[in-house]
Amino acid sequence: MAQATVNLGQKPYWLADGEAVDLRKSFDGLASLVREGLRGDPLSGDIFVFRNKAADRIKLLV
Repeated sequence: MAQATVNLGQKPYWLADGEAVDLRKSFDGLASLVREGLRGDPLSGDIFVFRNKAADRIKLLV
């Protein structure tokens, strides 16, 4: 899973790039993707942005 970082003010936003995510996943499932796919810490205070395959919905993990 590729990633891009956008700095909008104080907090960095991590955009999961390239792969669509099944937004039916629970927040625990998304946190697992952050830990394993992005090698990040879902409890760091960063904001992780996930999109669905149609790119018409997003889910934020804060």
